[in-house]
Amino acid sequence: MEETSQWAEVIGMDAHSRSISLCHMRRVGGELVMVRALTTTLDALERTYASQMPPGVMTVLEASGNSFSIVRRLNAVGRTAKVLCSDVLSGLSRQDRVNDRIDAENLARVWLNRGRELRTVFTPSAEGVGMRETYFAYRDAKKDMTRASNRIWAFCNRHGLDVDKRMSGRRGKALLREAKERKWDKPLLERARCLVGDWETARDRCMEWEGAMARAVFGSDEMRRLQQVPGIRIVGAFALMAFVEDIRRFDNPKKLVSFIGLNPSVNESGEESGRRSVSKYGRGDLKFLFVEAAQSAMRTDTSMTRWARHLLAKGKEWNRAMVALARKLAVLCWHILMDHPVPSRERECATASKLNRLAYRVGKEMVAAHGYASAKDFVAKTCSALYGHLPEKRPGEVAVCVSA
Repeated sequence: MEETSQWAEVIGMDAHSRSISLCHMRRVGGELVMVRALTTTLDALERTYASQMPPGVMTVLEASGNSFSIVRRLNAVGRTAKVLCSDVLSGLSRQDRVNDRIDAENLARVWLNRGRELRTVFTPSAEGVGMRETYFAYRDAKKDMTRASNRIWAFCNRHGLDVDKRMSGRRGKALLREAKERKWDKPLLERARCLVGDWETARDRCMEWEGAMARAVFGSDEMRRLQQVPGIRIVGAFALMAFVEDIRRFDNPKKLVSFIGLNPSVNESGEESGRRSVSKYGRGDLKFLFVEAAQSAMRTDTSMTRWARHLLAKGKEWNRAMVALARKLAVLCWHILMDHPVPSRERECATASKLNRLAYRVGKEMVAAHGYASAKDFVAKTCSALYGHLPEKRPGEVAVCVSA
């Protein structure tokens, strides 16, 4: 945070895709005085700042789809900007006075009056933006793959075909085989080929982006160490680092849990009190990945999954138990990224298996390019770095579960 003396003036910005409203305000004594208000465009943003906005003045804007790109553009020309949470103007606007200039003015006023109290949004680096776009591309390809698979299944149902229900290439091959055996006419056969082609195209794109993520995970020490977490594999490790970037901006694991959105909401008012359902805030994409990781982890036997099974045995609903387990996985991720020592060898075998699959995914050439003789050599050296300081695991040993 900047010192109070630096808050003598500020530029409030309300940005949209085509127009940008700017309001330059200054504190004179105890009063806030508007110096200048104007409207510009995204194309003319840098020129407007160079000709009409004084240097060295902080710019504040609300979080939106293009706020991060605007901050990076302003930083590139030597200007300072901060992104505020999207609810910063909650309760300040009037329904009969809503326009971009007033919103820009309100942003400037709220920063000058309450700057130290306001929550700012982390602005990702250029590398982080690239990682996020890679994950989004993979996610979109995965969705297209699922949609195409569902369309094949619906087509098969309409025409009475009994094919494999699993979302795999077998369904498409079975469909084309049945179509040829039944000697369908040309339009129907062409429709079947188009459906299978759409699925194969989405699958190829999904594999391409997953390969890009695998190469990034292989080359990153932090993402490789995340393979120790039950249920976290290539996609989960890559997505977590894409959105977090620097784990040290979270002072404790609870802040990471809150950032993801796995923390329980609290409602204490009047006679009602206590925790409610999981928070509606946070990164929905990361929340989905961690709950998915928790469900995957339940297929293994670890101290964490035994704790989750104990919750289920006491009558806890499945979804609540999975969110609770996902919360513990997020806490474990925080400790691993903070480079805290591994407490036991409980997950060594599973980690080695994940690392072996990672080496297989990136290929022999990349393994050799990083100085490893083989995939086996890569797994052995990585596990030695993680678990080499620990004594050999004794029969029946159980690791201490990390608490949220």
